[in-house]
Amino acid sequence: MKNKLFSLMGILVMVLVFGMTVIGCNNGTTDNDVDIALNGTWFLVFCDCEKSLDMGVEYACDEIWYMEYFRFNNGSFEIYMVSRSNNDPPEASLLARGSYTTSNGIITMNITHIRGESFGFEAGWFTRGALRTALIADSNFNMSESEIDEMLNYTFSPMSVDYSIHGNTLTLSMLGQITTLKRMN
Repeated sequence: MKNKLFSLMGILVMVLVFGMTVIGCNNGTTDNDVDIALNGTWFLVFCDCEKSLDMGVEYACDEIWYMEYFRFNNGSFEIYMVSRSNNDPPEASLLARGSYTTSNGIITMNITHIRGESFGFEAGWFTRGALRTALIADSNFNMSESEIDEMLNYTFSPMSVDYSIHGNTLTLSMLGQITTLKRMN
């Protein structure tokens, strides 16, 4: 149960960080209404001291740290969480995938699938409906159906944020909260 709640919190943190996250500009689009300047991998690190990561980026860290990265590709995206504890090698977990559009400096993302492992379920992709069914059926998951629906409605709802790209920096803004991500080489 503790592992499932930790995973649930990871998903919610990921959604909140991206959702509660500047000034937008459009850097060129494809025929699919997406800014091709977003294509690539962008990372966000949660930590405090300097070390280098095997992926070729600098990050701040403690003995325990977490990093999210977003992979954008012509209207599709994936969200990963990388974590490390003490001297263990980093572990990357694919959390979610979906589609996005851009217009006038605004990116709108729609999560379509979440990995079951994020909730302690079998490996594989879960749609909103499949995840709802699994959460309700899990007797160890201590949320009412209405609480589950509220969480899933928030998680699977389209999310729009202002964005700008300057060189290798992606800046996101929503409700006055600013988040900066760096392009991964």
